[in-house]
Amino acid sequence: MQKLIPQHSRDQLSSHREASLPPRPPAGLSKWARGVWTELLSDNVFAPHELMTFARALKWFDVSDRLLREAKVKAASDASTSALRLWRTLKFTDPSVPTRRPGRPPKSRWRADGGLA
Repeated sequence: MQKLIPQHSRDQLSSHREASLPPRPPAGLSKWARGVWTELLSDNVFAPHELMTFARALKWFDVSDRLLREAKVKAASDASTSALRLWRTLKFTDPSVPTRRPGRPPKSRWRADGGLA
């Protein structure tokens, strides 16, 4: 699994590791969610508001899984959508992929019909 790091956290990562241990997973999370919590917090730095969002996303994923086991597909879909919306606000980036520079690509990368080459 590739490491995903919140965008603002890359610079703070090494100083945070030395400063404190990651917080324990919130009570009531499934085994899977606790594992995700532990893995991502051991490798990344989260601001306090990101920790709250992260915990809520994991709880909604757990709710979605429980509803699927109960065959409540529509409710599970809604819970999963809520979890994904929270997850997306964390703005994880893949450190192995360089970030794209803002603005339009150079002229050499554009085709005659206006699309990217």
